[in-house]
Amino acid sequence: MRAAAAPSGAATASGARAARPPRPATPTSVIDAALRADAAEVTRLLALPAGGDLVRWWSDLVAPARSGIASRTVLARPGDEPDALVVAAALAVLRERSGRVPRHPSRRRIVLLLAAPGEPRPLSLHVLAGALADAGVDARVVAGPTGRHRLLEIAAMTSPSAVVLLSEQTAPDLGLVGAVAEAHAELPVFVMVPDEAAGEVPLGHQVHRVRTVPGLVHEVLAVSA
Repeated sequence: MRAAAAPSGAATASGARAARPPRPATPTSVIDAALRADAAEVTRLLALPAGGDLVRWWSDLVAPARSGIASRTVLARPGDEPDALVVAAALAVLRERSGRVPRHPSRRRIVLLLAAPGEPRPLSLHVLAGALADAGVDARVVAGPTGRHRLLEIAAMTSPSAVVLLSEQTAPDLGLVGAVAEAHAELPVFVMVPDEAAGEVPLGHQVHRVRTVPGLVHEVLAVSA
């Protein structure tokens, strides 16, 4: 006995769903996937092909998506954290990307990147490190305690070509900037902070405030070439 055929309307709808192309990667599509707690879709949307521009990926996709998520008020279930999904997917992209950067014994001195004391390391710090690595710079994110003595000790051991300090706070602790500048007068120090904290940056001959990740990449590369 022949099985009954599915209604033509149902078959058409099913086929349309199967043939529907995946959503393009836009800040809105990333936000929607993160709010649905769809980790797989967030990962797909944030995937970056080999050779893709990391800074543009950050500026055009990741940063706007995170800003959009931060502006939403949601009633999340336990364990659902939309921004954490985006951060996890972005960090995975950066880890995979850095694994393809060739290591060469003639590489110049390293660049040290750190967050202001007492602050979590911002995702932009890792993006900056990844962009510098793409350009052949041995960029290292300083993890763990970064007090004055510890940072000066690391700087003495590594002889970096530059130090970068990032903060997303409006009143960051920038004491380390002055300490590094005093101990290493010729070491370029770059600081990226919100506009509200600009007046707290101890600008000097080798201390510079930079406002954007693309600008920071450009400035650091200029002293690391």
